[in-house]
Amino acid sequence: MKVKGVDSAKISRIAPRGGPRSRARIAYGSAPHSESDNVAVSPEGRLIGMAGEIAAETSDIRQERIQPIIDALAAGRYDISSLDVADKILRQMLRDRKRTP
Repeated sequence: MKVKGVDSAKISRIAPRGGPRSRARIAYGSAPHSESDNVAVSPEGRLIGMAGEIAAETSDIRQERIQPIIDALAAGRYDISSLDVADKILRQMLRDRKRTP
């Protein structure tokens, strides 16, 4: 069974495939049989899953925000003060420092 967003390699290190019951069957020599698991997902869980899928399909870049900058750069009209850049960098560093425990 595949679960979106779950690394099966990590899970298999925690719980080997088949789990303790399969080892018990092998140890006692009984023939393996088919087992099935049932999972019920709440409406909220489905909504979260749908949101995750939409977020994965959506670009992190908002083209409508950066296109004017790209156009200005291409035309040689993009001019920004190095003091403004330095100010933004320092402000961001201070914000990050406040958030870090």
